[in-house]
Amino acid sequence: MRRLALLAVVLVASPAISRAQDRVPVVPPVDSGTRVRVWTNLDIVSGFIATRGTVLSRGRDTLVVAEDYNDTLPRRIALGAITRLDVSRGTIPRRQGIISGARVGALAGIAASPLLALRDRHTGDGAGTLAGNFLKSALITGAEGMLIGAFLGTALRHTKWERIYERIDFSLLPAGDARVAVRVTR
Repeated sequence: MRRLALLAVVLVASPAISRAQDRVPVVPPVDSGTRVRVWTNLDIVSGFIATRGTVLSRGRDTLVVAEDYNDTLPRRIALGAITRLDVSRGTIPRRQGIISGARVGALAGIAASPLLALRDRHTGDGAGTLAGNFLKSALITGAEGMLIGAFLGTALRHTKWERIYERIDFSLLPAGDARVAVRVTR
């Protein structure tokens, strides 16, 4: 049974292991002028979230990106260092921004309502039971939050991103007693 499990692990992991031995990873082609977000293994070390910018060119082993927040030299990124690549698919329509802002605002208002209900109960401003105060607070703060969220949702313009590449590495590790462990890293 152990041999069968070991054989299954080797068969499943062998395509990933052979791909990991390639010199240049299979990053999908990206046209010049495309807005991208690029994560690299260097960003993990330095603490950056991602490089966001416009693709200037793509060589056999590099991607040249003009960063949005850096007007100096374009950044050359080795394809082997890319761990994730997202492509912009435009911006979210204004109507969708209003709806999502209203949802977030309503949820935030309803989440704050227990505090207001308890405050009203202890200060004597609220007449009735705690449940009645909670319901009244939930309705009022939920509606206020929805209006504020809808207003903010009109101003916010979000970019829709589509992930086109993510590198996943497999490692076979000895686990002792003729067992093998598989480690998956992103």
